[in-house]
Amino acid sequence: MPGDAPPPPGLELRIAAELARGRKIEAVKLLREACHLSLAEAKRRVDAAEQGQALDLRSEVPRAPSAGLAPGEVPRGSALGWMALAAAAAVAYGFWRYFGLP
Repeated sequence: MPGDAPPPPGLELRIAAELARGRKIEAVKLLREACHLSLAEAKRRVDAAEQGQALDLRSEVPRAPSAGLAPGEVPRGSALGWMALAAAAAVAYGFWRYFGLP
């Protein structure tokens, strides 16, 4: 699981070597695979390392899954709103039928 294991030894040197060779994409791939990062996060960290900042080798913190939702599933609203709308429509229809309004 991401965040459990430290990065492999020598990762920072391998990334620095790829950057020195002008192979930024390879450096991003190395960091992304070793630290379980998104592409955007790995690129941001490699860009910062190119600017002279220390390379951050921490893994992304795994997010807690939403309550009972599958990945990509959108939470559903409650049926209370639809029931209230149906009740209001039924009452309006009843008044219309009872009073014979045009």
